[in-house]
Amino acid sequence: MLYPQGTFVDDVIVHRLGEDDFLLVITPVRARKISIGVGRYEGIRLRVEELSDSYTQLAIQGRGG
Repeated sequence: MLYPQGTFVDDVIVHRLGEDDFLLVITPVRARKISIGVGRYEGIRLRVEELSDSYTQLAIQGRGG
């Protein structure tokens, strides 16, 4: 996810659930900032819903050896 000037806000994962239906997986620390930014795109009709209480994510990260 980028700021309008092109610098990074944070990484996000985007799942396409349908033709016009997407799920953005956002780092909880940045969730409010990113969801507000997504809702500000001009010329695009969209609805932003906070669904954090409906989903759980387990991210397993580490170094290969």
